[in-house]
Amino acid sequence: MTAAPSNNRGAELVGKLVGCLIAACVLFGAAASSAAAASSWSAYPLPRTSPFEQPLGQPTSLSCWSANACVLLTVDNPYFTNGVFAFTGDTTTQISGWKQYATVCGPGDGGSANARVAWAGPNEFWTLTTPSSPWNTGPNAGRGLCHFSAGQIVGSYSTIRGLVDTSNDPYQPMEAAACRSSNECWFGGAAAAMPDGTNPGTFHLRWDGSSLKSVYAPAKRGAADIEAFDGGFAESVYAGPDSKRESDPTLIDVPEYSPIQLIESGANSATGFTDGDLDPDVPGFAPEATEVLALDAGLPSDPGSILWAVGGGAASGPQKDQEIDGGMADDSPADTGPFIAVREAGVSNSWHQIGFPSDPEAINTRFVDVAAIPGTDQAIAAIAPGNSPQPSPAPSEIARLDASAGTVAVETIGNYGSVQRVECVNADQCWAATADGRLLRYADSASPVTANPDPAFAAQVLSRPNEVIEQALADSSTDDSLLFAPAPVTEAEEPRAPKRLKAAVRKVTTRLRGTRLIFGFKTIRKVRVTIQAKRRGRVVAQSRSGLLRPGRHTMVLRLNPKRWPTKIAMSVKEPSSATASTAVLPCAASAACGQ
Repeated sequence: MTAAPSNNRGAELVGKLVGCLIAACVLFGAAASSAAAASSWSAYPLPRTSPFEQPLGQPTSLSCWSANACVLLTVDNPYFTNGVFAFTGDTTTQISGWKQYATVCGPGDGGSANARVAWAGPNEFWTLTTPSSPWNTGPNAGRGLCHFSAGQIVGSYSTIRGLVDTSNDPYQPMEAAACRSSNECWFGGAAAAMPDGTNPGTFHLRWDGSSLKSVYAPAKRGAADIEAFDGGFAESVYAGPDSKRESDPTLIDVPEYSPIQLIESGANSATGFTDGDLDPDVPGFAPEATEVLALDAGLPSDPGSILWAVGGGAASGPQKDQEIDGGMADDSPADTGPFIAVREAGVSNSWHQIGFPSDPEAINTRFVDVAAIPGTDQAIAAIAPGNSPQPSPAPSEIARLDASAGTVAVETIGNYGSVQRVECVNADQCWAATADGRLLRYADSASPVTANPDPAFAAQVLSRPNEVIEQALADSSTDDSLLFAPAPVTEAEEPRAPKRLKAAVRKVTTRLRGTRLIFGFKTIRKVRVTIQAKRRGRVVAQSRSGLLRPGRHTMVLRLNPKRWPTKIAMSVKEPSSATASTAVLPCAASAACGQ
């Protein structure tokens, strides 16, 4: 490793860390660092839907804006739909301070394990999620975005319009997200290309405060994590096109591969991305066989001056770790062991990293998440054995990283399974989420966190705009009193002003529930009502036609996702009339009726 300049504080801190590790500080078996006497790790009560406490499911993201504003996303939980939880302070009873914050815009039941949270303000954040119904599961999962602000969802985004995405600029699967403010966020995803084969590279969406724009970066690797840092963003990438694909010759064709790249603030094209300057000559470090899985520089509300990066042997790409009997092959070329690097803000080329030696106990381990401790040169990292998380009962371990003291120490904090996500809001307040969704907290039990007074967290978020259909076909009145009125009636023998009858059908509402398009309306006299859904002139769904008495009525069209309608019409015929009045409901936009 190249010696660090003496005037580089970050390099000096890391130099101590590296020297200690190489000389004597073996990662596994090192003594746990001393902790404040009043603080300790303990299991934290979970929100529940019955008297019995159940794990919350696999955690996909755990992030805090402050001590009483945290969001947790979990997947595969049968008790809490979509798994969006919030911590807003400790309660005065044994009831959990965590609660289900939203029933929408999370990973979803059976949805994406790549859902993430990106804070943009004290009550504003984004989630990587699935598209709106009916295309919110299956192969399209993970290609949607939700924008929470002031206690509601103000934006829902996706290019999904059917079982096959026919957009000219489709969203790719995403699993990395970060914001610097309300006006700049980056979302990173798989390595892919435009539908016409152009712009191969790492897929991104950039939010500029008013719209989203796709940007394909030159790395041609899948994005693992993004972190706002030093006036811009840092991004880590997989060894392969994404976390699951092993290799793709059309994408992995860059001979010099760097696990980290930097993104300029305000960048709107591939020219805003630069190499992260990791030193490939560090002993034990093989860039092509290493993945940096997590980055952290502190809270979005309180970023620090040091960026931590952690990871381990590659689990994707041509040289991914081979899995044998739950572990990794001893002769795998990717057996690099756990990985740590730090970078100091304001200093170019200041990355310093170490590839841990081939210790028998460390070789099958990767750091899958890291949390910088604000106001310090310390961090904690989540340790995952092998390529698969271990559920309970199994030791829950973290690694304490201290650049100033030059120590790395493993600490067992429970027996609830491997730790998958970690977050710290200060030196005495940290969270850890295990593989099956149990929560551990490092805190002083005598000093509870005060409740968040922001009304944005007071109520549960139950609905989202449906970018697939409901933004154009809304659940609101679409009919006025004259929409279905008959023609004016006149008398030939005495000219006088025409008499206009009140409409027979009024207050038409529509809403989509899965593949069921539900119509509500009111009739003020006997009429025969028929509703048809058409696709390019052909009827693809039709309601039963019946003579309805005055009153409130509901009709349902069951739609086929493979034959989604392009036009919806309601026909009303009065018994005394030989013809029917037909109105086309607001379904002209492709976003409303499909393509």
